[in-house]
Amino acid sequence: MDDGLLHRKGTWGNLPAGEVFTAAYRANGRLVVDELGDWFTPKYGYLKDSPVMLIVRDSRVNIHSVTCSNDNLRIELVKYLQTDPNSARLGEFVIGTNTSLTSLTGNMLQDEKYPSVHCAFGDPLGDETGADWVSKTHVDVLMLEASIWVDGRMIMEEGRHFTG
Repeated sequence: MDDGLLHRKGTWGNLPAGEVFTAAYRANGRLVVDELGDWFTPKYGYLKDSPVMLIVRDSRVNIHSVTCSNDNLRIELVKYLQTDPNSARLGEFVIGTNTSLTSLTGNMLQDEKYPSVHCAFGDPLGDETGADWVSKTHVDVLMLEASIWVDGRMIMEEGRHFTG
């Protein structure tokens, strides 16, 4: 949990805080990506007019499923996801919980706290998540209108935390 409370000397965080994250045991689905992290954000910004779509099966991106109307972005992302054997593996699954955020800023460290979902492919931040594998890469992907089911139960619908 990233709640912004840093209780031990030497620990760090980024503000605004507000997310709950883990390394998913298994994930499947279709992702419509509105913003990409790492160096993609400053280069391509918010992807409203050219979202990236990809399919995840058994926690790995199907490289052949990556589509985007911006061909340069698609090519660069596919190459990035092939950097090492775990670059296309789902390393982090995050639910943003900062309901005070009402719009994206273009800064992924802030935007990832937006009350929807982001995932990261590549390194799972094992010290934080407990995952026992590594990758040279870590790219966050933010989805604004995500719907999430966990064990058959809906917990988010089109970017809104589900309370029913």
